[in-house]
Amino acid sequence: MKSSIRRHGSGLLLLGLLVVPVFGESVLAKANRTPITPEQEQALIQGHRSWSKTSYSKRRSAMDRTMACVDAADSKQDLKTCRQQRKAARRALRKEHHAYMNQVREQAGLPIR
Repeated sequence: MKSSIRRHGSGLLLLGLLVVPVFGESVLAKANRTPITPEQEQALIQGHRSWSKTSYSKRRSAMDRTMACVDAADSKQDLKTCRQQRKAARRALRKEHHAYMNQVREQAGLPIR
């Protein structure tokens, strides 16, 4: 029984050693970023606020389409199709948001992501 515990424990230790350097690099990457100014922070906040307001109707219609799809579903496959359509709609909205915020970042003098 002890050897089994040792075997699994060493696997976890190796996994931990693999994860630590990746985590450390992301912390270093964040530390190397130049701090943003209060004006840039306000521009980002305004950009998020603006996106939230302008995309409301798109987000709402996507939810309504999902609900209509689920209500009309007659099988497990239909529900799966609804889920796939919902995911695709959310991915498209996320892409739009990313592009919009990159424009805001660029106008504020920040690097795009």
